Amino acid sequence: MEIWQQAKFGCFCVVLIILGLFVWLPYLRGLTSQIFRTKGLLNMIPMSMLKKNKALKEAFISNEVLNALK
Repeated sequence: MEIWQQAKFGCFCVVLIILGLFVWLPYLRGLTSQIFRTKGLLNMIPMSMLKKNKALKEAFISNEVLNALK
């Protein structure tokens, strides 16, 4: 009976490693690239537009956007 439990635990560990390598790591890479793309797009907003648009101006002044990007 003890050997059967060790075999199940070993299979469980192998499944976790496979999930980590083939599911979790690609997900994290994709998430990181989306974050950097979003940061790049925010940097492309011209300052003149920020000065004219009241909602954007308040969002940047309140530092919510900057805190979200850290």
